[in-house]
Amino acid sequence: MGSPLLTQFQKEARVNSFRELLAMCHSNQEDFFFRLITQDETWVHHFDPETKVQCKQWKHQESPLPKEAPVQLCAGKVMLTVFWDQDGVVLTEFLAKGTKINGACYASLLGKLQAVIKNHRRGMLTKGLRILQVNGHCPH
Repeated sequence: MGSPLLTQFQKEARVNSFRELLAMCHSNQEDFFFRLITQDETWVHHFDPETKVQCKQWKHQESPLPKEAPVQLCAGKVMLTVFWDQDGVVLTEFLAKGTKINGACYASLLGKLQAVIKNHRRGMLTKGLRILQVNGHCPH
């Protein structure tokens, strides 16, 4: 099922928000990017790492090449949420299977983000942080 279509009001609100962001960027580009954190989420496949480890082997330089490891089947999918800024990744979070992305889940993510920023991005919270969500919709 695809994402729902936006109403005219939602489209106008997005345009206005991006105009405000663009104006902030033009007025003080250095400060704008210092205060900006971007967030996105995606489904990622995960694999059983034990199978690959079991296939590794020690060999001498003269030994024949090892047999190719069997192709692993995907063990499942999880939702990965990533927050990043101009200096790199700030927080990655894998959501537990069956976790619904709702207000409580998002508030928990923001709490973790705040703790990471306090420890590793000093000054960002006092300047006034801006979070840009790439996806723009909530699936649940």
